Amino acid sequence: MKIYPFIMASMLLTLLAAPSQATNAAAEGKEHTIYLVRHAEKQKGKNPALTAEGQCRAQFYAQYFSRIPLDRLFASHYRRNQETAAPVKEKRGLDALPFDPSQQVEFAQELATLHGDTLVVAHNHLPEIIRALGGDYQGDIDHEEYRYIFSLELKGGKLVKQRLFIGPYFSKDCQANI
Repeated sequence: MKIYPFIMASMLLTLLAAPSQATNAAAEGKEHTIYLVRHAEKQKGKNPALTAEGQCRAQFYAQYFSRIPLDRLFASHYRRNQETAAPVKEKRGLDALPFDPSQQVEFAQELATLHGDTLVVAHNHLPEIIRALGGDYQGDIDHEEYRYIFSLELKGGKLVKQRLFIGPYFSKDCQANI
C-alpha cells in the first residue's frame, strides 16, 4: 500500500502551505473578514468590570468565534474590553492586541491592510470604524446595546460585503433570550 505515504506527504505539504496562503490574502486581493463587537454588558463606574450578563456574553463570543477562523484579536486596554476578549483569547490561543479607541479612522486603515481574519472588541464607536472601512451604518449604537456582531468582508482593502448579526440577550444565569 504505497499510496498512503503519498497521501500523507500531500496532506503535510498542504498544511505547511496553508499559513502562507492565509498571510498573503490581502496582498493578493483575496477576501478577509473583520468582525467587530462592542464590549459586553458592564458595571457602573470608571473602567468597570463586566456584569454577570456580560460574562455570559463573553463566553457566548468564545463559542461563536470558535467556528470562525481568526488570525488575530484586538481589544482596547479598558477592563471591560479585555474581559470580553478573554474567553476568545483563551479558547483560540490568541493575544489581545491593543489599539487606541480614540483613533478609529487610523485603526480602520490599519485593519484594511491586515492579512487574515480579525476580531475587534471595541466600544460604541463601532459605526465610525465601519464607515472608515467603507461600510454603511447610520447613527450611533445605544449605550445599552451589546448584541451586535458586525462582519465586514474586504478584498484588496475594499469592502465587498457587510453583514450584521444580532446575538441574544442574557440573564444573570446565562439563559439566552432572543
